[in-house]
Amino acid sequence: MIGGAIFYSFRIHNKTGPKTDSSHREIKDRVIHLLNGAGMVTHEIVRPEIYKHDISFNFLPDFRKGAIHLIFKPFEYIRILKNAYNISVVSWEFDTINAASQNDLPFTNHTRMLSLLDEIWLISNRQRNLLTRHHFLNTFLISQDPPDSGISRDKIIDRIRSIKGMKDA
Repeated sequence: MIGGAIFYSFRIHNKTGPKTDSSHREIKDRVIHLLNGAGMVTHEIVRPEIYKHDISFNFLPDFRKGAIHLIFKPFEYIRILKNAYNISVVSWEFDTINAASQNDLPFTNHTRMLSLLDEIWLISNRQRNLLTRHHFLNTFLISQDPPDSGISRDKIIDRIRSIKGMKDA
């Protein structure tokens, strides 16, 4: 497979232990099902932030530098995978994003968290317009045509193949 497996994370870890966000879990299930149905290999990573040293990547099956990491979490819980192409898949509508930290917690600064990403996948033009106003141009709309009518299998598969082609060039 070009570029190795696709990795994804969606579990949220906090003081009370792991949990999942239902809207992100739903879109994760749909996207991963589409990828697996297209013959792409996917692996869940529970804590992507722990893979910081080269030797730690020996514990990720099929990992290659530049592998795709899909993140299905609220902005505050985005954690990137070092040496990967990190994509947040946003599954909910929002009216604003935080441009500053709340209560001195750096993870609550949405613009900071989004700036860590290589791409942001969105399900609506409304989301894309909001992020464009905040100067995020690395967005990709995964909804069907007409926009906002569910996710598009073809757009997702074509985008994954395009990214893998860029990484192998």
